[in-house]
Amino acid sequence: ISFQEKSFNSTKVALTKRKMLSMASQLFDPLGLVLPTTVLARLFIAELWDEKFGWDQPLPQAKVTTWQKLEHELNSVSRFTFSRWFDFDANQPIFLHGFADASKLVMGTAVYLSQGSKSVLLGSKSKLAPRGDKNRTIPQLELSAMLLCAQYTARLLEIVKSDFPDVQVRLWTDSEIALYWLTSSSRKLKQFVQNKVNAINSIFETADWGHTPSQENPADLVSRGCSAQSLRDSTLWEKGPTWLADQSNWPQWPKPQPTSTTVLAAAAEQQVNLESRGDISKI
Repeated sequence: ISFQEKSFNSTKVALTKRKMLSMASQLFDPLGLVLPTTVLARLFIAELWDEKFGWDQPLPQAKVTTWQKLEHELNSVSRFTFSRWFDFDANQPIFLHGFADASKLVMGTAVYLSQGSKSVLLGSKSKLAPRGDKNRTIPQLELSAMLLCAQYTARLLEIVKSDFPDVQVRLWTDSEIALYWLTSSSRKLKQFVQNKVNAINSIFETADWGHTPSQENPADLVSRGCSAQSLRDSTLWEKGPTWLADQSNWPQWPKPQPTSTTVLAAAAEQQVNLESRGDISKI
């Protein structure tokens, strides 16, 4: 599958919020195949909203320069192609893997179909994190990303079942705190956390969830964003983590070793503010 190649060039027009939004919307990517790059444009436009620029107000040169860098990335990813041939045997075990991750700016998910040594990206989805006075802690955002992952994976599961009725689901996050919230039964959770936990458990069972290291979580690329070249070079994005190929190597959860007292205390107190992640300047 390929995109209709675009050639963005803002050097000949006066840049405004309206013009940038129009250009950013031209790259049609409903499957989220290049989402880690296009999400950077969404974040930039969100910044324009935060700074209350008018629709047709000319933007300062610093903003124009940043946008022109983003244009270069959009031009690049519009030339990407992806294989959509799933050469799987319906009589052998097939797994649908959903990955969730969040930064202070973006909540994201990426979903893969795997069988043996073969795996393929089905699609990804993102949602910008609440801004302003609605800010949440990173663990709360991770929990929200898990809900986004569960919802998106459930929709894809219905499609995949038409060809592979016995497909099995596994869901992954790199947030130990969110996983402990998901399995919590010993104390009353705060309302926001409890609502998310209930919503997640209404879609998939707690046992379907596991913990993946952050560096092996492809949804991390969605929540952080990355350049077109980094996305092209990423086998993690194209195929998911290497351990998908061998079920015996899947990360164990709960971990056989005791979890750190910091994580356990944070999960219990539900008051965690970790260092912000997500940076649109990384390109």
